[in-house]
Amino acid sequence: MPMPINQGISQYVRRKRISFAMPGHKGKNSTGIRDFFALDVTELDDTDNLLNPTSYIKESQNKLAEIYGTSSSYYLLGGSTCGIYAMISLAVSEGDKIIVDRFCHKSVICAIILCGARPVYVMPGYNYRFGFTGGMGRADIELAIMQNPDAKAVIITSPTYYGTVSDIKSISKTVHDAGMLMLVDEAHGAHLHLSPLLPDSAVRSGADMVVQSVHKTLGSLSGGALLHINTPIDEATVLNTLSMYQTSSPSYACLCALEAAVYDGLRLGDNYKKIIDEVDKQRKILNKQGKVYWIGEEMVGNCNVAGIDKTRIVINFSSLPVTGFGAAKLLQSKYNIEVEMADENNIVCIVTPYNKISDIRTLARAVSDITKNMSTSLPRTATDDYPVPHIAMTPRQAHFSPTEAVDMIDSVGRVCGAAVCKYPPGIPLILPGEKIRAEHLRVITASADKGITITGISAGGKITVVK
Repeated sequence: MPMPINQGISQYVRRKRISFAMPGHKGKNSTGIRDFFALDVTELDDTDNLLNPTSYIKESQNKLAEIYGTSSSYYLLGGSTCGIYAMISLAVSEGDKIIVDRFCHKSVICAIILCGARPVYVMPGYNYRFGFTGGMGRADIELAIMQNPDAKAVIITSPTYYGTVSDIKSISKTVHDAGMLMLVDEAHGAHLHLSPLLPDSAVRSGADMVVQSVHKTLGSLSGGALLHINTPIDEATVLNTLSMYQTSSPSYACLCALEAAVYDGLRLGDNYKKIIDEVDKQRKILNKQGKVYWIGEEMVGNCNVAGIDKTRIVINFSSLPVTGFGAAKLLQSKYNIEVEMADENNIVCIVTPYNKISDIRTLARAVSDITKNMSTSLPRTATDDYPVPHIAMTPRQAHFSPTEAVDMIDSVGRVCGAAVCKYPPGIPLILPGEKIRAEHLRVITASADKGITITGISAGGKITVVK
């Protein structure tokens, strides 16, 4: 009997593309694990329990905390989403205010819906030259705290999908001075502690709780993540909260792979110098040609950017008659290169220690070849696709209210009932509880016309609104 999923994925793997996409292991098993199915046991007397560890899982998590320099750390098999749910649940209760980076991942809003918290949104810096967000500004967070002194916590995203890092150290001090908890979605930064050539991790920059996806930038299987705690919360409370969001039947084989990926990262830490040296070299070559712009440390100091993760390659095509989407398709079809993401002006590529150094050279040569006969013009000016939100009710109120699906043209002025997101990176254009505006429809239509996946809009072009 045919197995469509197995056949489809096997067909993809046989193409043997150079991967600059997740997961970070790039299809290479460097963990030393061979008898994978034999390791997939269950909770028995001598296999310990991830949700209530007392033996070697507890020992490994204690070592994990030593590696990352935290008070305590926990393995997650439900991705950063699971960790974000737990982190927010540990920080706020129903009715509490939480100051939120408006360009957060959808999972942050889902967690707020589950907890019944009241979000106070803060917009990050936006770089109109390149068309993506920078970092969160300390002054903006400080203003939100002054206006909402009763908030219990602040949560921001750093690094962003584009590799921009906020000044976590200074923001954490502001947050702590106000008696609040500092939470960081560091899903894209599980590797930052491995090299002094990378930006400082939020784990060691004053954050109280941090979530990281090991599968994004290191070598675990998809869904492998970590929750780090640097504030006095007893283990029983953490485990009880995690048990609400982790499966009660975790895969021990995946857990073994996650542990191995963390240790393998330590072994590969020295590789980052070679990676960054090659990135710098190829960036200078491409930028000297004057066709595209490979973004680098010149971003620091602009749009609240405190650091750049150079392993997150962002190449801007805005001066050329090709979009980031078009460039990504050419790289895939002509050069067998898979990028992580594309938008109107950029491609985003993730380099990990599991890439070959030659992969970076191949990418640079391919981009040079694509663009060599193209004429340049003034850069396309990017627009901020995320209108300032107008909050009519909390996300939880909207989620649990009676809703209906209406044509988009009839949704203007109505309250959104379900998140509308661009994928990737999964940042909501409209959140539950926000009023829908004409600007939202313009962005949705323009994005769909460019081939961007929009979730929250039905095939018939309808959007969910509160009755």
